[in-house]
Amino acid sequence: MEVVPLGADFRQRQQASEAQIPENVRKAAGEGAYILMVGTIEPRKNHRLLLRAYDEGLRQAGYRVVKADNDVLCGHMEDFERELRAHADYNSGIFHFDGLEDSAIDYLYQHARFVAFCSYAEGFGLPLLEAVQRGTPVIAADIPVSREVLGAYCDWFGQDDAADLCRAVLEYEDEEKYRQRKESLKECRPASWAQCCERVRRILV
Repeated sequence: MEVVPLGADFRQRQQASEAQIPENVRKAAGEGAYILMVGTIEPRKNHRLLLRAYDEGLRQAGYRVVKADNDVLCGHMEDFERELRAHADYNSGIFHFDGLEDSAIDYLYQHARFVAFCSYAEGFGLPLLEAVQRGTPVIAADIPVSREVLGAYCDWFGQDDAADLCRAVLEYEDEEKYRQRKESLKECRPASWAQCCERVRRILV
């Protein structure tokens, strides 16, 4: 048995100019500090936790939340989508984008204050490494797979604990502490997809 960590970089391509990013994405990213979640909407991702944290403290602290993915909405979550779109702050403090190109997701990663990872369970958790690769601090539910993937390069909150998620964010209101956290992320060097594929090739040949 061989273990091969997944790559965390987007396809190699020339970085999109700001003018190529959809206007609604640029507008959402440009209106102040936001917390980003990346991935399909499905129960195990626990999106409701970030929505609760927004209502219970993040909004008052001046944060917005942005949900983004490049896939269509998964089934069995229509009730959550209705709840999301019915929120009084939808499209002002809460944003949801689906079907985005990689370049737009990359843009959101780079401009986010934090990436939040609230999952109950994950196979690997690529957004953890995609965020750190772009120098964006991560706050995550404390589950074993996320500890294994990111370890000391992440800040943790208790699973299903909206107040603890708020605490993890607000601890970085100290800008010097936030700068130091971003600086520390430069030491984390996730594997690239090219390295991942080369390791698989060596195992198979």
